[in-house]
Amino acid sequence: MKQPRDFALLYLALADRDLKTCRQLCDIPDSDDEAIGFHAQQAIENVSKPYSPGKRSHSEKPTT
Repeated sequence: MKQPRDFALLYLALADRDLKTCRQLCDIPDSDDEAIGFHAQQAIENVSKPYSPGKRSHSEKPTT
């Protein structure tokens, strides 16, 4: 069984991926603002999940 730390690291890795995507989209002149906003929101949500005890069971897999 995975430990809470493992889930936290996974969520932080997902947040990092979304933040990188957001930054890449910002560098493209005609990028869709909604796509940028989506990845920014996903990054924020994934960063906050490890700090939200009781919101998610440790047996649940995060959505990617």
